[in-house]
Amino acid sequence: MQLLLELALTAAATVAVRAEATAAEGVLVNTGPEPAEVDLVELTSPSLALEVVDDQGRPVLMPPPPTPGRPEMVVVAPGGRRSVAFRAFVPPSAPPGRYRVRLRYGDARSGWVDLKIA
Repeated sequence: MQLLLELALTAAATVAVRAEATAAEGVLVNTGPEPAEVDLVELTSPSLALEVVDDQGRPVLMPPPPTPGRPEMVVVAPGGRRSVAFRAFVPPSAPPGRYRVRLRYGDARSGWVDLKIA
């Protein structure tokens, strides 16, 4: 499975924001020649899909993911895309400062995106 991941902060999150006002959109693109099965439970849970680190590179502890249940599998065709929205993904306990966030799914990772929490 060949996947390309992209993450973009929404306009509201490109300036200093409160943790509960963070918002981003992630995009998974199937760059392979075959259809790819993707688990939406894993892809849409911030605790599983987002990696957040502080300005020292230390991981930010995320709240636990949802109670495990059955996977919600979808098929992404070759060249197909799947978008997911993330809201209030930084824990309210995170102190003001600079952070970096990226999308992850399986072995794939997006590039880092800078974020400032007020």
